[in-house]
Amino acid sequence: MFTTAVRQMRVAFSTVLGRPFSVPVVQGLVRDALATLEEFGTPGDDVGQLVDGPYADPTMRRELQTRALQRTARHLTAGAPYYRDRFAAAGVDPAGLTPRRCSGCR
Repeated sequence: MFTTAVRQMRVAFSTVLGRPFSVPVVQGLVRDALATLEEFGTPGDDVGQLVDGPYADPTMRRELQTRALQRTARHLTAGAPYYRDRFAAAGVDPAGLTPRRCSGCR
């Protein structure tokens, strides 16, 4: 288990630093995954629900996207005069932004 964690960290560092992956490390991760499947079996149906999470439901996805967009706009207007002025000049209330409304913004 420790060696798997080390392999995962090496892949993560390669990704962050933009370096090529080590083929033996990736091969080791594949072996680790196959060994896990052999020992514990395939994931059950409930795993799909966990993996998809709230973004699988379109209504929930829109709600989360809207909240994230409004939160980002609030932070921009509170901390950056440039964006506060841009929103004001466009007549846009950050609290009223939605992904649909924002798609037309220029």
